[in-house]
Amino acid sequence: MFQEKSAPPSHMVIGGALVAENYSFTAANAPQLRAYHDLIRTTYEPLGFLNDHADAFMPRDGTQCYVLCYLDEVVGSCSLTPVQDEQSVFNRFIPGQTGEQRARMIELNNIILVPELRGGIGLSLILYHATLRAMEDGAELVVGITRYQTLRHFVEAGAIPVNHEPLHLLGREDLHDFVIYYDVRSPDALTYLRERARRLFGQALTLKDIKVQVAARERGVRVQQHPSANAQAA
Repeated sequence: MFQEKSAPPSHMVIGGALVAENYSFTAANAPQLRAYHDLIRTTYEPLGFLNDHADAFMPRDGTQCYVLCYLDEVVGSCSLTPVQDEQSVFNRFIPGQTGEQRARMIELNNIILVPELRGGIGLSLILYHATLRAMEDGAELVVGITRYQTLRHFVEAGAIPVNHEPLHLLGREDLHDFVIYYDVRSPDALTYLRERARRLFGQALTLKDIKVQVAARERGVRVQQHPSANAQAA
């Protein structure tokens, strides 16, 4: 679906918000909602997740679906749903959520990216913008569940992992699920997420330049080196 048409996005901060060139994050309209469902199907159907647990991946009451677009093409998706169940795994495992004074939680779910964007720029963009939307909706904690195989990508992007016994929410003993969350009650929470995203962007730009340099050397062509991506990200 998505082909890398250019270098990773340049970025800037406008009014305290992170802006990535050529990328947009919006509530899904009708055509984009079809692309959202297509991403769910093409990602989870081959893994067998939709056989017995399709409801876990479908929008619920109160769910708002979002898409990440590159130019006009949907390249990622996610959803935000208020947590209403007092017996949810989030109340059980997130520190401070077992008493009477519980923080208001919104679950970030169905984070799906086309293969070219997984574990990098696309994830940090979705996490940053989805957390911003959740804060606007009154969230104090933005919570989610991820598998062990992808846990490190979320931690690198700033999520807090919870140390608990592995869960097996899809009924498979070989899939280990863990709770993660953002505590957005601090005034510095969004600044922290933005700076983590800036770092990932800088790293992506540097890796892109290195890839170009290596490919050119292998072809016997000398190319002009660009300024440091770290300098661009500063």
